[in-house]
Amino acid sequence: MTEEQPILAVTPGSLVEEVKRRFEQGWRLVQIGVTALGELIEVNYSFDRDLRFENLRLQLPVTAPRLPSVSGIYWCAFLYENEIHDLFGITFEGLALDFK
Repeated sequence: MTEEQPILAVTPGSLVEEVKRRFEQGWRLVQIGVTALGELIEVNYSFDRDLRFENLRLQLPVTAPRLPSVSGIYWCAFLYENEIHDLFGITFEGLALDFK
């Protein structure tokens, strides 16, 4: 049996609102994963609640990629966002703790 793991497409403009909604509903941020897809970068935010996963997904151009930080909602996200910046060059605006 395969567990359903819905994937919701979001935009940089709707990302914070969708993440905040999950926080308020008691979802746990499991991971932020990034994959290089040629001229695009795909970013996946995975959440868990009651042994159920949901994912938010967006794509950015590889040239000057920017996203709003979600570290103001999930404090632990600053670790993912700093590492993603180092590895993929995504600038996170409003990062709670920026290691540069």
